Amino acid sequence: MFALHGEHLDPTHPADGTRLSIAELMRRMIDRSSNEATNHLIEMLGLRRVAEGVDELGLSATSVRRMIGDPAAVERGLANETCAADLARTLLALVRGTGLSESSHRFAAAALEAQRIRIITPALRAGVPSGSKSGWVDGYRHDAAFLGAPGSSGMRVLAVMTAGMDEARADSVIAGTARTLLPDLAG
Repeated sequence: MFALHGEHLDPTHPADGTRLSIAELMRRMIDRSSNEATNHLIEMLGLRRVAEGVDELGLSATSVRRMIGDPAAVERGLANETCAADLARTLLALVRGTGLSESSHRFAAAALEAQRIRIITPALRAGVPSGSKSGWVDGYRHDAAFLGAPGSSGMRVLAVMTAGMDEARADSVIAGTARTLLPDLAG
């Protein structure tokens, strides 16, 4: 067992022992990138079931081999990895893919729309329906966003990852990439 500390702590996460629904943990994992909520969900599912979900989605570069912020697992060389294409594929599955109910798609879209740490969507013109999921660990930062009405045929997905940059530079690169790749939506 280990305890999260520093940037892994979510100051809005309820105290230990507080009962939260799975839906609330999922929302917190998405809308505020809560590592604590993510770890609770991984703990409930187990790493094997998470790996099965990764396989079911066809995420070829993604592996979840440890809890977030587990220094002992990191020392043993266990890494969680992904790529921008897998982030985009995951986002698309959540908002429009097969295998989820319509209410699950709506739940995911609403959590993504409520994202508190937006990087791609501020680079768009006002009024573009969107939602995103950002994330970061030391030296890496990403954002994945759906752009357009959730689930519509005109909806697009963009994921951008950076490495080796400080937060301000990474955010600038991610936003600039969004403006370059989506000139019709750029603000």
